[in-house]
Amino acid sequence: MSEYNELRVLEILQNVLGVSKKIKNEHAFHCPFCHHTKPKLQIDVFSQKWHCWVCDAKGRSLYYLLKTLNVSNNILENLSTYIGDVKYQKPNTSEEPPQILLPREFISLASVSRDIDYNLVSSYLRKRNISYEDIVKYNIGFCSLGIYRGRIIIPSYDSDGKLNYFIARTYYPSEYFKYKNPPISKNIIGFDLQINWNEPIVLCEGVFDAISIKRNAIPLLGKFVPTKLHEKILNTKVKNITIVLDADAKADALKIANVYMKEGIHITNINLSGKDPSEIGFTEYEKISEKTNNFQFSDLIREKLYG
Repeated sequence: MSEYNELRVLEILQNVLGVSKKIKNEHAFHCPFCHHTKPKLQIDVFSQKWHCWVCDAKGRSLYYLLKTLNVSNNILENLSTYIGDVKYQKPNTSEEPPQILLPREFISLASVSRDIDYNLVSSYLRKRNISYEDIVKYNIGFCSLGIYRGRIIIPSYDSDGKLNYFIARTYYPSEYFKYKNPPISKNIIGFDLQINWNEPIVLCEGVFDAISIKRNAIPLLGKFVPTKLHEKILNTKVKNITIVLDADAKADALKIANVYMKEGIHITNINLSGKDPSEIGFTEYEKISEKTNNFQFSDLIREKLYG
């Protein structure tokens, strides 16, 4: 790789990962997988090797790294210009997505005896309207030791019962970083094991929202529909979708609705007036849901959003 190409690749990486710190022949970034407070993801731009010294996410392809982070196709195509066309190369076995496991320090709330951490976690979950039945259903636990110390762990399982992700949320109010993501892509179907694809589904932002909604709710882990979820919605021929995003994501909800309305799917949009489902609880959510009229696009909204 020429010096010019190295500079262009570094520029692309910094646009995605943020400003780096030079360490000898490598560049250190903040890891997008474990979100450590210090820049622990080191990248050798010339060899394309990358490795996080905290969560051990690693690989030997920058294309694979950015692909895992679900960047746009434009960014991937731009990267390929400088490192070569790797779009159709099979990844090395060492670059397969890391197998995700629950932290070895994970303790299930359904089986643990009461202690200080148990009481802190239970108090936090009660405030989020999470019941004991929810704890059992979703296998919610916590870690009092390890890199996820002081965090509630909420696992997500695929349709075969295999772990595909977990959320680690702090239960200490003073903790600056609320969430610490595991070193794996968010391109998953949240709570897939709990979903009946023959019934209407609900798309919401976070796991606490999905748990509060209870009925066929899928957390997007953000404001956009992951590729795997989008494909399954179309392949299973879902007929009805309810969208429940936060008030600040109104435009995102409209975009999601437009995509699926074009597929002939009936869309309902629920506005919770600045709150989220985990704040108001299941009973209040149901009342609002029953009163909500079917959501329809106007030509004016389409024109403003999409031109």
